[in-house]
Amino acid sequence: MDSRSDHFMKPSTVESLTNKAIGLLARLGIGPRYLYLLEVRGRRSGKVYTTPVNLMDFNGHRYLVGARGHTAWSKNAQAAGVVTLRRGVRSQQYRVVPLPDETKPGVLKAYLDRYQRDVQRFFAVSAGSPVSAFAAIAKMHQIDVREFEKRGLRNPADPGDLQQNQHRTNVEFYRSLKSRPEPLVEFVLGWMNRNMPRHRSQRSFVTYDSGQFLVDQGRVSAIYDLEVAHINDPLVDLGGWRIRNVFEPLYDLGYMYREYARLTGTDIDHDVINYHTMALSISTSLCIAKQITQPLDTAINWLLWEVSGTRMALTAMADILKVDLVAPRRPEPQRSARSHAAESMKLAIDALPIDRSDPSAAYRSAMASNLAAHLELVDHIGDAIDKANLDEVEALIGYRPATIAEADVALEDYVLAAGPEKDIELLQLFFRRNERNRMLLPIFTEAVAAGDVGPYLDNAFLPPMRDVMGGR
Repeated sequence: MDSRSDHFMKPSTVESLTNKAIGLLARLGIGPRYLYLLEVRGRRSGKVYTTPVNLMDFNGHRYLVGARGHTAWSKNAQAAGVVTLRRGVRSQQYRVVPLPDETKPGVLKAYLDRYQRDVQRFFAVSAGSPVSAFAAIAKMHQIDVREFEKRGLRNPADPGDLQQNQHRTNVEFYRSLKSRPEPLVEFVLGWMNRNMPRHRSQRSFVTYDSGQFLVDQGRVSAIYDLEVAHINDPLVDLGGWRIRNVFEPLYDLGYMYREYARLTGTDIDHDVINYHTMALSISTSLCIAKQITQPLDTAINWLLWEVSGTRMALTAMADILKVDLVAPRRPEPQRSARSHAAESMKLAIDALPIDRSDPSAAYRSAMASNLAAHLELVDHIGDAIDKANLDEVEALIGYRPATIAEADVALEDYVLAAGPEKDIELLQLFFRRNERNRMLLPIFTEAVAAGDVGPYLDNAFLPPMRDVMGGR
């Protein structure tokens, strides 16, 4: 079944090993009757790949669904046009037909309802939810904004002021907290100020942090998390879906956008959605400007949020500018005289007993262990990353700052003085810097608490809107 979004939730190491074990069961003909081993020829390599799948019989047809998104096997199946399903000694070849948009919601709902235990974590709506759960947002957007003005919400007359309604509040908060140079943040804020979508005057009540529903007996009973709700362009919430899909995968984003357009008569302006994706993504850095500079036992958590939010903001900007971002090479690890201590710290933390009667004990232990893993990476490749960042600042400003702190001061000054002709060069530079920050973070295989973004960090590369919309 074709998903028009390139979203893919990468399995953890444990999940990959589990999939191999499940694939062996299918090869032996053991397990649930719907379990098969799919064989498909690679679209580039030509080799035959296998993966376990749940085959769903529904309304007289047989369906395969990539619960993690547009997986490699689904791309290969679409390119090959045929797949083989094997269970024990039996095998059968099938022709693969991507589903049209109007058919997908019913099939996805049936799949989620039937295999809830296995796949619920891949869907932001719960099993039993109506397939049009997201349409509640469309209905909310059609409420007369004067109803919200009466209740004290600001409704800016100027289109530019409207587009940055909540964003400006976030920026003011950031300015009150800022205690060090933040050249990347200042670059994004400056670009957003110069490129406000003033051509749009449509306005609605928006949730901002959108894509969150409560469902009761098959119907949407509430849209929740309205702490930053305000009046703005309705496409703000569609930008929020784009971000929500990274951490809590929705259905097919392309379908959702097209169905929203049909229900509301709103044009799906790719650049405006990306603009508001940037605003919501960079708000992470704006709101944690204090935490990211202070010694905290949760420091690793704020580093995660900073890297993931920046990734989404910069990939959304790149989509607007039609730029292919180029990632830096990872430095070779170099052990130092202090490496033994850095490498031992995580082992020491992991060996500490956890008080199971304290619900927060496991969380604090995981935070400490992840921070130790981060410090080990800093020891191994931190100096090389600092050198690479200094090299790039020197090439840009014409002299070499003595320290990273001095480089950030100089780079922020450069950003504040630069014109739009430097946008692409600075975009690439800050993308590389952020990816180097990612290199200093460990691989996270599972969430340690609700809202933990660690396992989804590498999903934060947003695909181009054209790909999300299936080339439309």
